[in-house]
Amino acid sequence: MAPLTIDRLDVIPIRVPNRVPITLATIRLEHQDNVIVRLRAGALEGLGETQPLAGFQGCTETQATIVPLIRERLAPLVVGQDAFQVERLVRDMEEAAPRSPYGRAAVVDALYDLIARAYDVPLYQLLGGLYRDRIPVVWTLGIKERAEMAEEVVEQPLGIADLGGMARLIEMAGVPVMPDESLHSLESALALVTCRAASIFGMKLAKHGGIYYGQRIAAIAQAASIPIYPGGQPATSIGSATAAHFYAATWNATLGGDFHVGPAGWLAGDVVKAPPVVKDGYAVVPRGPGIGMELDEAELARYVVQV
Repeated sequence: MAPLTIDRLDVIPIRVPNRVPITLATIRLEHQDNVIVRLRAGALEGLGETQPLAGFQGCTETQATIVPLIRERLAPLVVGQDAFQVERLVRDMEEAAPRSPYGRAAVVDALYDLIARAYDVPLYQLLGGLYRDRIPVVWTLGIKERAEMAEEVVEQPLGIADLGGMARLIEMAGVPVMPDESLHSLESALALVTCRAASIFGMKLAKHGGIYYGQRIAAIAQAASIPIYPGGQPATSIGSATAAHFYAATWNATLGGDFHVGPAGWLAGDVVKAPPVVKDGYAVVPRGPGIGMELDEAELARYVVQV
């Protein structure tokens, strides 16, 4: 196949209000300051989205840091290059921004979407095929009164670095532990497996650096017989659809998850013409080329902010 030369990279910062404020362990969310990346190659375009929450789950990135990072350091590495050279492009971006997985994720995921559209296939076809066509969904609760949350125990019960404590909790109490903050990179995934500190891997594509590293973390979990919780941070339908394709093609993503929490629940707006369907407790994997999403330019314009 002829090279798929990337002509342009657009960085689009957006602010989408939440339906109601959400209180988590270290943050109160009244809106989402996300970043959309659009890659263009001739008549084709690929879309990616990242969702930084500074101070939450070890995230040190913000919309204000990600936008100039992509424009000044990542865009020059990909514009003019062949999109099919995924391995080299991803490695070049990691070398240029090693401590910015959230920033890299938007570009990486847009790259995968662009390639799938070039082949005229759904993204899941590039990721191993459609293992499941719908994914059970659950809901992430905000911090409420103890009585209201009494039935909603565990996830990451100890500090990010306390792998020994999590291992002892699993061994002594038989409590399944799902590290979330502690799982962010290939190295952290290996450490969790080595220390026997995880019963479940709580994944979110943006914190891992996008699809490329998400696949490799899922493979580490597979080797250790660890199931995957298909998580995600509040995104528009671009991020939610990307996650749906990834988890649909990842066979050990066997649990229900909250990768859909944006337009299906938390967010008061969206930026696509036809969002993914969530019905009867399941998110249906979108069909069509790439992630199966088309931007609604008028709706997008409502949420664009200047950074």
